[in-house]
Amino acid sequence: MKNLTVLSAALLGFAFCGTAVAKTSITVWEDLNKASSLEQAAKDFEKEYDCKVVLVEKDSIKQFKEVQKLSKNGMSLPDAFILISNKVNEAINKKVISDISVMNTEKTKFLPASVTPFTVNNKTYAIPRSIESLVIFYNKDIIKEPIDTMAGYEALAKERQKQGKYGLIGKLDNLYYSYGFLSAYGSYIFGINTDGTYNTDDIGLNNDGAIKGTKLVADYTRNYIPKTALDEKNGLNVIDDMFISGQAAAVINGPWVLNKYKQSGQNFAVGTLPKLSNGMRIAPFFGVKGYAITKKSKNKDLAEKFLVYASQPRYAMIRYQKSAELPPVKELLANPLIIQDDIATAISNQAANAINMPSVPEMEDVWECMEEALDEAIANEKADIKAILDKAVKDIKD
Repeated sequence: MKNLTVLSAALLGFAFCGTAVAKTSITVWEDLNKASSLEQAAKDFEKEYDCKVVLVEKDSIKQFKEVQKLSKNGMSLPDAFILISNKVNEAINKKVISDISVMNTEKTKFLPASVTPFTVNNKTYAIPRSIESLVIFYNKDIIKEPIDTMAGYEALAKERQKQGKYGLIGKLDNLYYSYGFLSAYGSYIFGINTDGTYNTDDIGLNNDGAIKGTKLVADYTRNYIPKTALDEKNGLNVIDDMFISGQAAAVINGPWVLNKYKQSGQNFAVGTLPKLSNGMRIAPFFGVKGYAITKKSKNKDLAEKFLVYASQPRYAMIRYQKSAELPPVKELLANPLIIQDDIATAISNQAANAINMPSVPEMEDVWECMEEALDEAIANEKADIKAILDKAVKDIKD
């Protein structure tokens, strides 16, 4: 009996010690090859809050769908993941994410334009992680400074054609890359209701501005961009390779390629997109990636604390330096190191002249229908652009 008592006490003591040393753990999904940008914040947070932060790398574009799938199947979920701003309404409607109450006070630390896309009915559903906008990457050995007009880039393209090379290229058969041409002429995707919501019955993709922009995109693409760059699966890689090799003098791309270009050793710089014939600068989509908290997370408060902690200016600077993605933290953007950083300045300036991507489910139909329209406009020099866009708008509405 005495031995049993001693054994029971020992087991009880072991169980107690096991419980005592167990730490609360949160899992945060970061983008591919970007976990290092959060490592220092995670280490410091673990010490301060006596917990464990598990960082998992996954493609940010696919994270929302994967969380949806795991949630539906009742499988283990991350506490926080990357949500792209145009998916916020869908994520709310499908009850995948929770509102982040701490943003009621913390939002003033971020650029307002980065908070707005994640705010629905006065509740904020993500902590801004990084801002994105298309910019011009140019080879400094070919172009000394960014050209200010599209006409100037066209002249460059003609000159380089004589050498069997290219000027400015980009995947302009994709609406994400070409929309800025349309919007600069006065096109829009959906109208805005008085309460700030999107009017999906009001589609501005076949107005006069859309026709002018599409014609410019189609003519330029047909004449100055190689067909291999338009390949659906490999076109973006072709564009990167052409820029890195010096075949193309400049490309329209986003900050997600910064590390790739830096590692290539190419002598490049970054500038804002050029002006069109009406004097308006190309106005692309403005995108924000944010950290959202899953609705089924058992450690929401701790996850909130970590995301706020990781957004402190010193950690935001580390994130920018390691990931080349610009956190929209006001204090960071006012830092002399960022102000003197040409790349960060170009991204920030371009973001100020960009348009929020509509965060409504109907956008899925817009991408598909407009891709078909752009393909047709590019393929046929004599195509009736108005008829093509009229059909695209009809198809979107249908």
